[in-house]
Amino acid sequence: MWIPLKTCTHGKHGFTGQNDGNGLLTLSSEAPLSFLVVISFSGRVVSKEIQKSNMSPRNILFLCSYNAGRAMVAKGILNAFASPDYRGFAAGDEPEPTPCPEALSVLARHLETVQGVRVKHWSVFTRPGAPKIDVVISLCNNAVGEICPVTLPGRPLTAHWNITDPSTATDAAARRAAFEQVYQELYDRIADLIEIPLTKEGKKLEKTINAIGWLNAQAA
Repeated sequence: MWIPLKTCTHGKHGFTGQNDGNGLLTLSSEAPLSFLVVISFSGRVVSKEIQKSNMSPRNILFLCSYNAGRAMVAKGILNAFASPDYRGFAAGDEPEPTPCPEALSVLARHLETVQGVRVKHWSVFTRPGAPKIDVVISLCNNAVGEICPVTLPGRPLTAHWNITDPSTATDAAARRAAFEQVYQELYDRIADLIEIPLTKEGKKLEKTINAIGWLNAQAA
């Protein structure tokens, strides 16, 4: 099975999956209880054994200052993976009126389609009927004193990946290069994130997600 695709077919078992564009992969009734998914895009292949279950996906909120670049790219990458275990959302503390054009461009270039892109404040997730957020991953840059405060219902777990704001680059070419670098940094982290099983919870999960950010930063 190759993802991301709007519809995918697993030839060996003869079942299909539907990617709704927001990170949910819905399997047909013919799908076996366990099967191997091969996810391939942007030059990296990730294999993951999928267990069918009634567990809800883990909702991840990516948070940055303006929700116009980093968080939006992270959400797009996570949902393009179409992992049945994880679903991405994005918000900001001081959101811009519209997304950064470079963020939309890098998503379109790597993922081919850009769906559900809308700038929003994190407070929308405190409203009745909003999705329950399980983990908040802040992407603010500690080096320049960025702070991403958030208080959500249910006391979700929190983690931090230190990502430089690409919109601060001085000219158009530098901004494009900066967004490309941010895409690659987030891609590597999220490829590791979706391999964390739903059975890992609480502080162990929080520590693992934080470690993904630190280890990828050291490897860069």
